Amino acid sequence: MLVHAARFARDLSYLPLMQQLQQRYNGKLRIQTVVSREETPGSLTGRVPALIEDGRLEAAIGLTIDAETSHVMLCGNPQMVRDTQQTLKDHRQMRKHLRRKPGHITSEHYW
Repeated sequence: MLVHAARFARDLSYLPLMQQLQQRYNGKLRIQTVVSREETPGSLTGRVPALIEDGRLEAAIGLTIDAETSHVMLCGNPQMVRDTQQTLKDHRQMRKHLRRKPGHITSEHYW
């Protein structure tokens, strides 16, 4: 599953590349766009942490996010990364991946 989130649909700049990858791998890569500030056909509306917390993201993509089968890579806006990490810890019992203590969440901040 790959979630591409942005404030506005016009900011989903990586979507064409992601769609090429989806075709290349015969649909094995599932892509879900999320737009937080406007309604956009085909996209979920809202913030990623809230969509995880209430289950809308998993329902839309048809996959479960859990500590048994998932590893989550978060990158982008630092506040989104922090909020999503906290949601995954609180609601999915996931923990940050460290070299000495394997976990379920890896993160990178763009700024």
